[in-house]
Amino acid sequence: VRGLGRPGDVFIGFTTSGKSPNVLAALKAAREMGVVTIGFTGTAGATMKSVCDLMLIAPSPETAQIQQIHITAGHAICGIVERDLFKAPEK
Repeated sequence: VRGLGRPGDVFIGFTTSGKSPNVLAALKAAREMGVVTIGFTGTAGATMKSVCDLMLIAPSPETAQIQQIHITAGHAICGIVERDLFKAPEK
């Protein structure tokens, strides 16, 4: 994050528990650099809100369900980014 992040970039951190030290440290570093921070977590992970500008909290305590929700949301976000950044020019 420190080597490549710039103000205005977006960093997304995934942690089902919301307690992964490496993810929390990366989110904190990104935020200190002016990078927009987004956290994906489960219901137990609300503690990470102090280092996130936006959070997606999967409404489940079950790891498998949390990960399925994160995968689905991640695919949706990638689709939107691809559509908006790489759409074919209008004729």
